[in-house]
Amino acid sequence: MNHSQSLSLVPSAGRMSPSPSLLCRCENYAITLLEQCENLEEVETFLQTKTHDGREHKDANYIMAILDSRKKFVAHERFQYVLLKKFGESEIPVSLYVVQMY
Repeated sequence: MNHSQSLSLVPSAGRMSPSPSLLCRCENYAITLLEQCENLEEVETFLQTKTHDGREHKDANYIMAILDSRKKFVAHERFQYVLLKKFGESEIPVSLYVVQMY
């Protein structure tokens, strides 16, 4: 697979959709990576994506996770902190985040 191709978890017309087992394993892998983040900045970086032309899309992955019903991933506390920062309070106390992380 070259860098201009990507795996999509959203089925489209004419393409086979991944098996439920594969989707579950991918979601669990993403959660494992999310849990490796040590602070909110790393979580935000993890949720960013770049297109093949190098353009950065800060919101693409978290929007895709919500629209694709990745419930375990979206429900994860670190993902929720990103949502809270984007749509809730503009500043999250660092002490709250650090306590929850460890």
